[in-house]
Amino acid sequence: LNIVNILKKLLDKKLKIFDTQISGLILLKYKKYIDDIKNKILFSGKETLSKVDRYNEYLMTGLRTVWGVSLDLLESDFGEKFKNHFLENSREYINSDLIVENNGVYTTTKTGKFLADGIASNMFIIDLN
Repeated sequence: LNIVNILKKLLDKKLKIFDTQISGLILLKYKKYIDDIKNKILFSGKETLSKVDRYNEYLMTGLRTVWGVSLDLLESDFGEKFKNHFLENSREYINSDLIVENNGVYTTTKTGKFLADGIASNMFIIDLN
């Protein structure tokens, strides 16, 4: 065996061990959910998002899609503070040609599409409460 094949085999073995560890952690985290599925118990619940969480979700979704982020919607659904936060934080991405504005709707450019998640997360409001 040459050194490349030996390294490939070692790496493959390490990845399998890592994958097994991750799978084990996922199973532990979701054990009740998995057990309920096995017992044919359907999950029913409701997630209530804070205003900050809804804003961050809107930003993430808007920048990923052709619908973009609307200033009118930001102001009507979230208020002036959220709209201003978006405007202040979007400037650098507009100047870098990653976001464009058209009639009050901000969308990512062709290059920006590939970076949309990072752009959005950099513009999130972090609520530490």
